[in-house]
Amino acid sequence: MKQNNLNSSSDYIDYYNSRGYTDHFKISDEGLIHIKTHQILKPEDISIVAQHRFEGISNPSDMSVLYVVEASQNIKGTALVNYNPSSSTELAEFFNSVPKKNVKQNSKNF
Repeated sequence: MKQNNLNSSSDYIDYYNSRGYTDHFKISDEGLIHIKTHQILKPEDISIVAQHRFEGISNPSDMSVLYVVEASQNIKGTALVNYNPSSSTELAEFFNSVPKKNVKQNSKNF
């Protein structure tokens, strides 16, 4: 699958999964938790290597962002964050707290 043929968040997730970004995460009060190892990651522990924005088809305010992240110990995965009025803000706040030096300059064009 070529990156220029990708349209939806699931297309992008499949694309990055095929490139080794297969880890999954959940958010807690302590930070981002790596599902497999239960390692707690703080915003300064991760690097955002790509991000892709998606708007809702029927409602552009239903927006989501797919973050492609890396951390120590070869952790590589994706996190889809919803940005709409009814979404929880914990995950969005976590990614907004990642230091700018940990966000690749061309992160929108991986």
